[in-house]
Amino acid sequence: MEPDDLHLDAEQPFVNVRPSTTKNHRQAVIALHADVVEELRKLPLLPGKVFAHGVPKMEIFKRDLRRAGIEFIDAKGRRADFLTRLEPTSPWLTQPRVSPWKPCVTATSG
Repeated sequence: MEPDDLHLDAEQPFVNVRPSTTKNHRQAVIALHADVVEELRKLPLLPGKVFAHGVPKMEIFKRDLRRAGIEFIDAKGRRADFLTRLEPTSPWLTQPRVSPWKPCVTATSG
């Protein structure tokens, strides 16, 4: 993600995901929750990068889940996985009083 992909000053802030960076090679426009916009504004934007160190490795993600009191696999077998971090398109995330920082837990098989 590059700084030009962020549109934080739009009426409904969003990130433009370029086709060259998506798995299905299609453009995606993802609305951003006000809390996410606030945190993104705090980041020092580097030329060509939004996140200086990229996406955290899975072991860091699991550590963060433990610190937040979230099970990686819950009692129903639902898994908070890497890909669930990439689901900010859920309409409920743009609603007031919904924290986009708490990962969604989705059911996966296998």
